[in-house]
Parts: sequence; C-alpha cells; structure tokens
Amino acid sequence: MMLPISQFHLLFILTLIIKSDLFVAYKMPEFSWDTLGGMVAFHSSNVNGQYPEDQLELIARHAVVTIEKYQALHKLITKPYTWENCQKGANVTLCGCCEEDYIIEVAKAVKAINPKVVVLMYTNTMLSYPHYRSGHNYASHPDWWLRDVNGSLILAGDGTWFMYDHSKQEISDFWATQCTNVTKTGFIDGCFMDGCTKHPGGLSPNVSKWYTQIKEKTMIKMQTEVPGPLICGSNGAVLDGVAASQIQNWGKVPHYSKREIPMLQRAVAKGAMFQAHGHCLSNATDPAVITSLAAFLVAAGKYSYYMCGGWNSYTPVWYPIYDFALGEPLGPAILKDGVYTRSFKSGTIVTYDTKIELGNITWSK
Repeated sequence: MMLPISQFHLLFILTLIIKSDLFVAYKMPEFSWDTLGGMVAFHSSNVNGQYPEDQLELIARHAVVTIEKYQALHKLITKPYTWENCQKGANVTLCGCCEEDYIIEVAKAVKAINPKVVVLMYTNTMLSYPHYRSGHNYASHPDWWLRDVNGSLILAGDGTWFMYDHSKQEISDFWATQCTNVTKTGFIDGCFMDGCTKHPGGLSPNVSKWYTQIKEKTMIKMQTEVPGPLICGSNGAVLDGVAASQIQNWGKVPHYSKREIPMLQRAVAKGAMFQAHGHCLSNATDPAVITSLAAFLVAAGKYSYYMCGGWNSYTPVWYPIYDFALGEPLGPAILKDGVYTRSFKSGTIVTYDTKIELGNITWSK
C-alpha cells in the first residue's frame, strides 16, 4: 500500500536532490576522453578586434572559451593613452566603452560556428577596469570606491583604477551584475572571476572580514543566476558553490608532484571543473611539454581541461597532439615506488616519476 507523501517529506527529498550531484543548475561544457582535444580550453583575446574567420573556427573547436579583458583594447583606448592611465578620477571617457560588447561579439561569432561551446567573459573581482561598462558606472559612484584603514583610496593600474568594496553588499551586488547582465544576451554562459579568493592589503580588520565573507557569498549566489560555470581564478583554489577553478601557472615550479597534481586531485575529488594553464603542446617530443601534460593526465577527471597561450593576442592553434587517442581512464593513477601510472582505454599509458619530477606518455597507435 502506497502512503501519501507529506509536504515535509517532499521538501526533504527535494533538499537531498539539490545537495547531490543529481541537481546542477548550470550547463557544463562538452567533455570527452576520446582524444586530448576533447579536454582542452581556450583563454585569450585579440587586442585589435574581432578574430578572422579561420581563427574563430579554431576557437570554436574548444569545449570552453574565455575571452579576456584585452579584447579590442586598441580600438577602445584613446591614443596616446594606455588602459592604465586613461582614467582621470571619475572621468573614464578616454578609456572608451565598452569591453563587454566586444567580448559578446566574439562569443556570438563562436556560437554561430558551434552552439555547444561554453563561452565565458573575463571579470576581475577586485579591480574596476575603466573600459568596461561596469567600470564607467562604478566611476560615477565615489561613495563606492574602496579605501584603506586611513580613509585613503586604494588604487591599482597606474594609480588610476578604483577597486570594488565587497565589504558592502550593495557594491558586491553591483559587481555581480557585470556578469549576470551579459549572460542575458544568450551568447555568454558564465564568467572567469580573477582574484577570486584575494582581497587588497591595507584594509581595516573589520572591513577585511566583511569583504571576504560578502564577496564569497556574492560569487556563490551568482553561480545560481548564470546559465554556465563560473571559474575561480587563478590560483587553483576550489570555492564550494562555484563550478570551476583555474591555475594560471601550471608548472610554475617544476615540482608537479608537490603542487599541481595534488591541486588537481582535490578539484576532481570535489567534482569541480578545472583548467590547467601550462606549456603549449607544439612539440610533442619536448620533455618539459610532455611532463606538463603527463602531470595533468595522471590527475585529470571529468571536466578537467588543459590550456595554454598568452592572455592577449595568442593566435589559436589546434595542435596535432590534440587528435591523439586517449579514451576513458581505466581507473585512477596508481602510485608505486614514487611513480604514478595511469592507463587509458585506447592503450595510452601515462607515467609521472615523482622522484625526478619527469613525466612520460606512451601513446596508443
């Protein structure tokens, strides 16, 4: 005999679903183990404006694409000024407007080629860039500008950029709108949030406390309001409630077994999307290149992506190694006698020797 489900029990069941992996409010990028190309990302920009068609087609082959703050920068800033000195207090007219529109233009062109690509816009959680529409709005609110413990403005860039004061909910909410607004266009799915876990120095203890708490709360709330992932950049930290993380210097110190591999393993264990920005894979026989990639592959999980290249004016390339066969891993990497070993369905075998910090990949035919 079936018993009726009370409202209390129904609420309890829904709560369990929401807290489990069965409920994901945002759309994750495409991901495939078949070849390395199924797990690569693109993150850059073109300072001169829109990418040519052949480059757009290459960008559209990546599962997830982030367009940086430098997009069309040379078209925006009034010469002879630079983006670091174009702002004159509340006056940002020399900085041009608006970076968001140029990023949306790229996103629209990429999605016209491949609608499945998840496209993200660069945002900075601390700096108010004056060539963004949000930067123009922020500059017009002197009472919002962040000040130090002595009441002096905290500035960045060439001493001209204002900073967001996340210790006040109203200002933190305003910061979030630069991302939520662009996702309403249908061409931007989410945002890359630079400086995600950081806060400026010189704050009073009370301001610093509220800055961190409110900023984190705002980012978590924002993840529920956008259709795609948010990326916490760029030190590899995983923020609970935010879909993704990125490390911008994968291999900063060539001790992957101590820093990068455990970092990625932690992200995978939490079910977080992760981006590793490492060596470009133009030379598949270079030991440094293979070591970087091997360290990634021994720890990678679903929604782990490898990426490379400069943040601005990096010409997109589809490296031949992207088409090498991989296949699903036959299990997690096994660590024995200081050597990680991981086998993949295609027959590809990856090893990483922690004693000498050297990786090797034996590709299947």
